[in-house]
Amino acid sequence: MNKERQIADQNGYEHVVILSSESDDLFKVEKTGKHGVYSYSQKKLVVPIEYDFIYASYPTGCVRVQNGDKLGVYSISETKLIVPIQYDQIVELIGSQHAMKYNGQYRVQLGEKIGRFDPKTQSVSWS
Repeated sequence: MNKERQIADQNGYEHVVILSSESDDLFKVEKTGKHGVYSYSQKKLVVPIEYDFIYASYPTGCVRVQNGDKLGVYSISETKLIVPIQYDQIVELIGSQHAMKYNGQYRVQLGEKIGRFDPKTQSVSWS
């Protein structure tokens, strides 16, 4: 039996798909129209089933979560929401050769406003 079928059968999830091709441990699960993330190795949810949609994980161990038309970021390792679900768009800033590094910060957009969200300080610097 494959992992997806085993997870679905044991937990009653309606849909189970692998979250990222980089790991065969994390699975996006769905139950009654809400999504969460299940760890096969830990045999438990690592992101609760309370989001309308979950986007594939970042290399940093976080996933973008969506409720309605707003986005946030959930840290799997910290098991908590690190960017509140209130933004129209979120992009992780990982730096480049030509720009200062913004590791751990996120580009956020709210309407026409664009800024950087720092999960450590829970603050946004608006441009």
